[in-house]
Amino acid sequence: MRHHFKSSNSLINPVIVFLMLTILACKYGEENKPVNNEKAATTVILVRHAEKDTQPEGDPALTRAGQARAELLKRMLLDKNIKAIYTSEYRRTKETAKPLADELGITPIEINEAEPIANSILKKNEGQTVLVVGHTNTIPEIIKRLGGEAIDKIPETEFDNMFTVTISADKSVKIDKKKY
Repeated sequence: MRHHFKSSNSLINPVIVFLMLTILACKYGEENKPVNNEKAATTVILVRHAEKDTQPEGDPALTRAGQARAELLKRMLLDKNIKAIYTSEYRRTKETAKPLADELGITPIEINEAEPIANSILKKNEGQTVLVVGHTNTIPEIIKRLGGEAIDKIPETEFDNMFTVTISADKSVKIDKKKY
């Protein structure tokens, strides 16, 4: 009498094969996962304050055109993942930054000199995107202190320049300039 036994291997084999393939796929995925030990780039967006009034002479407010430019700046940068905003002590820089700062819930950092601003960004904001609202004479100096090439002083009549300084993990610096 002949007995026909169904081999249990026929049920186990597909399960074993499946498990082995799953383990290999996981192992292969781990070994070939890109290693990204690089730090994120630091992006610094620099603008001169928006159009200012002529009075009072020392610390004027923004004009209506300046207020409109500040709103435009907010709309342009709202989705740029800004983590910090730097201004000077002057009303015109604070008013230029205010719409974006209010929308993002960020309290601007008030620093007047180029070197301390650049140092603060490089130490406290590495790998982040920050906005600096400065002046005709401070913006070029900040760019230089961040490692960028020297740029000319911004003319007193220009309020629409936007400089983006990108500092990569290897400390190379790229500068883009556009109008807004």
